[in-house]
Amino acid sequence: LHGNTNLEVCTICGREYLRDYGVRVAQGTFEHRTGRFCCVPGCHGALKDSIVNFGENLPERSINGGYTNSMRSDLHIVLGSSLTVSPANDMPRSTAQNGGELVI
Repeated sequence: LHGNTNLEVCTICGREYLRDYGVRVAQGTFEHRTGRFCCVPGCHGALKDSIVNFGENLPERSINGGYTNSMRSDLHIVLGSSLTVSPANDMPRSTAQNGGELVI
């Protein structure tokens, strides 16, 4: 839900670039540009890291995917979470409500 330190996303066309190295170079919390640009012909949009910091909204696609996967799962494993921050804290519940098991 909170992004991937190795994933860059084009700010114009949305193309994703999964790297074998960490892409975050920003010094500030809300700075996300990595200094690289999209290689799609005609696009050349700035690339940004995919990390979501506190105070930033989660991408809708990530939230929807999290709920969809949680509802379909027969096992939900929660690691390193206080389960106090919404919407992620509701996802294990949706697994359990659909007959899945929880490991917390």
